[in-house]
Amino acid sequence: MTNQSFTNGNTLLISVDADLPVTLKDARAIVNILLDSDRAAYLPEKLTLESAL
Repeated sequence: MTNQSFTNGNTLLISVDADLPVTLKDARAIVNILLDSDRAAYLPEKLTLESAL
């Protein structure tokens, strides 16, 4: 486990889920990976998830 965060980037994830609701589940899983301090360590305020649902 690390105490460092990735602070130099921003992420916008767009879930196109009108016909495939499972894509929103996938997008949320990607968000969890990006926020995980042992993986990408993005700060929550640097990450946005957009969805029609």
